[in-house]
Amino acid sequence: METKARNEQEQKVFDLLAKIDQQHLYATIDQYNDEQRDAFVKQILNLETIYPGGLANYHKNALQCLADATAGVNPYEGYSPKIPNLAHVCDFRSEELEELEAIGLEEIKDAVFVLVAGGLVKDSDTTELRSVFLLSSLLKKSF
Repeated sequence: METKARNEQEQKVFDLLAKIDQQHLYATIDQYNDEQRDAFVKQILNLETIYPGGLANYHKNALQCLADATAGVNPYEGYSPKIPNLAHVCDFRSEELEELEAIGLEEIKDAVFVLVAGGLVKDSDTTELRSVFLLSSLLKKSF
């Protein structure tokens, strides 16, 4: 028995998933109530919107990551973690601090801070991973 879309949004989700050969994700959707179905549709449409390039790009990147992992490719090859020298501390309210703060404020636009909180966002209507999807949606850039 073929699953039928109840509305345009659901049909859009079915079409998006079919384009990336993920029909199995909605093959049993008729077993769920309207609220669960609507939540599924909302989540897929949200991911299509917030992930740069949409679900097709997410799927392509995921396949590449799996292939790289299988082949033993290390995306961090050549990088070395370094502990910055924090020995120099300037006086609070000094002219030097103000100058350094101005430089920092200019540079922060190119900085990324990732605080891995683990788990899913449970205090909202989404089930996105906290760190990756929040950064992706803010910066319109995938990581």
